[in-house]
Amino acid sequence: MEGEIAAGHEPALLEQSRRATGEILDRFKERAGRWLLVAFPADEQEPFTACFRQIFAERGIPFLEDVPRAVAAAEGRGLRLRLPDGAHWNAAGHRIVGEALAGALIRLGAVPARPAGEARSPARP
Repeated sequence: MEGEIAAGHEPALLEQSRRATGEILDRFKERAGRWLLVAFPADEQEPFTACFRQIFAERGIPFLEDVPRAVAAAEGRGLRLRLPDGAHWNAAGHRIVGEALAGALIRLGAVPARPAGEARSPARP
């Protein structure tokens, strides 16, 4: 997989980053104990998304890919989800991301689904 991931990138540096990220995740997982760890990409940038997908799969950590898909779909409908820098989400972007994460966590069984018709808690000022 290394050649596949590293195509067009510095293979040695990518492999070094992959190993370091794996070591950090191993520490997180050890310290988390029984707590559920999940990860998600902010966007889809290959070869990095594939590399992250592999790193998390090797450790049994769910890699929730709903976020970049939800953001891309909303932006495709013309919604503005980013601050003027083009990289960071605005309030609407964070709402889309939160909804995508909530849906993924419900599908994992990590949180219960809200019963149909139950109102959302009021937004804070």
